[in-house]
Amino acid sequence: MQFGDTLIVTRDGPSIQKINLQVRKHESVFDDIKAMSKADMLPTELAGPYIADLKKEDSNGLPSLTIISNEPVRVSGQATFSFYIYRPKHLPALP
Repeated sequence: MQFGDTLIVTRDGPSIQKINLQVRKHESVFDDIKAMSKADMLPTELAGPYIADLKKEDSNGLPSLTIISNEPVRVSGQATFSFYIYRPKHLPALP
């Protein structure tokens, strides 16, 4: 599935498990939260600002996210990060 600039890959359905793939420019990726991103940063260094950027959204209950785990992983040999979240059930389903 594709939503704007985000490609979503899932095996069990996006409400259960999904991988978001995005390409963003370092210069402007975290402008809204005034955080920095540079090409030489490790993916694990980008996880915190990425989560903060998600939580700043005022839609779909994203400010209510609780991060259960945030850890480095490899996908197809590339370093990245994985996090598990909890969203209260009374909120509408995410796309």
